[in-house]
Amino acid sequence: MLKKLIFLFILLSSFLNSENSGDLLYRVREKLDRIKPFKVEFKNQVINDGILEIEERGLMTFRDRKKIKWEYLDPDHKIWILSEDSYEYYDEEDEQITKGRLEKKTQLWIFQLLYTKELSENISLDPEKRTIHFSNKNDGADFLIFVSESFLPIKIIQKDPTGVDIVYLFSEYRINLALPDDEFKLKTDGNVDVIEFE
Repeated sequence: MLKKLIFLFILLSSFLNSENSGDLLYRVREKLDRIKPFKVEFKNQVINDGILEIEERGLMTFRDRKKIKWEYLDPDHKIWILSEDSYEYYDEEDEQITKGRLEKKTQLWIFQLLYTKELSENISLDPEKRTIHFSNKNDGADFLIFVSESFLPIKIIQKDPTGVDIVYLFSEYRINLALPDDEFKLKTDGNVDVIEFE
């Protein structure tokens, strides 16, 4: 699950051949820049052979492309914090914090990769349907991103190499927020194990 969540939320490249596609990319990027910092509610579903096996809910916080936090609130409390190319993951039930670095650009999250310029060969866009498709066979990545009329991501379908679909639904964007200084610091009761990966 760790790699799936880190690997999750892949988006776009600024090196696109189609003028219309480039316009879609520009509008999505411009919109996200205009509303940051923001929070958005998300629902995460794991679907296996058409059957819903897992459903989680939480809140994502985006300060900028270098600072992003995912807080899972239901049914279990978990927190992912991405800072530059490093991450921290806190699982409250397991009383454990995992820290590490992302090895590949394609492991960055959707709202961070929106700003990269290195993935053009893996991206296809359909401006009329407002969809963005990212596929990288070498990494086993396949993401279909749906964008609203106001150019905000509202749904992502991740096709896992195992055949499982991981779906993310976004709603209730809260925009231009004043975030506290400690927004991206993990808060625990201190009784946790810390595992660090090089």
